[in-house]
Amino acid sequence: MIQKIIKPPMIDAQFYTRHDNSSGFPNDKNDLLRIGTKFGTHCRTLMKFDLSSLPFFSIIHSCTLHIFVAQNEFLDCFNLLGVFQVLSEWNAKTITYNEPPLLHTSPIDSISVTKQTDVFLSFNITELLQDWFSKRAANLGVMLQFINESPGNLLAISGKNYHDSRCWPYLELQIVDPVTMNARSALRATLDQSVTVVTQDSIQCTASLTILIYDYSYLVVNTGANVAVAYLQISPDGVTWETQSAPELISPNTIVSFVSNVIAKYARLCYQSQQLSDATTLKIYIQGR
Repeated sequence: MIQKIIKPPMIDAQFYTRHDNSSGFPNDKNDLLRIGTKFGTHCRTLMKFDLSSLPFFSIIHSCTLHIFVAQNEFLDCFNLLGVFQVLSEWNAKTITYNEPPLLHTSPIDSISVTKQTDVFLSFNITELLQDWFSKRAANLGVMLQFINESPGNLLAISGKNYHDSRCWPYLELQIVDPVTMNARSALRATLDQSVTVVTQDSIQCTASLTILIYDYSYLVVNTGANVAVAYLQISPDGVTWETQSAPELISPNTIVSFVSNVIAKYARLCYQSQQLSDATTLKIYIQGR
């Protein structure tokens, strides 16, 4: 079952610089947010969305960012408007064009813009939302700007303070409903992972895995020529870790399993070479239902 969720931005802001190269200044309370260039003034818009209310076990099927063009002072025939992933923290009250946040070099999505107005423009940002929700990337928002910031192209889009809520920017998320049996089956089917590692003299650990909803096991196969040492750790928060098993020696061509006897949210397997400079190769399987 697919569930649709609509989310307006938690924070939005525009910032710009004047033609005399003076420092730009934000306008985080305006009902219109400008993007583009006019009379030497360059404008960009930032948005940040709160995903904390999404069900914890959700699977994001798709996500589209919609913005409403309220005003359009477009001189070129067309230009590409891009949405970029923000990579550093920013404050809507202090952001300036001369000290902008760090951006990914390539847009997540871009669309051709013409002189149209009173329309919604839509961007596919599914992959970014999946990364935010899974914590593979920090949720620091997005920036809207023209790929070519040439003079004469200026849009004003409705912000979250616009008088008509039907014109607010919003995310349209399609998620798999976690309360259905099909969703749980899909989630459980994803816990069939494996990784090949080479041990070192120092302790290494697999990536922490959210494990609370599974009955699971780590199975380690030593495919190398030397003995390795491994043990299981669990954590309530992904920061503080408790060792859940005694260190196990894993000889070449043998398999050892690790199963926690305590319920916790996160798990990981730690491993290293038994002897200095005697590296070996391990195939680590994580399987559950």
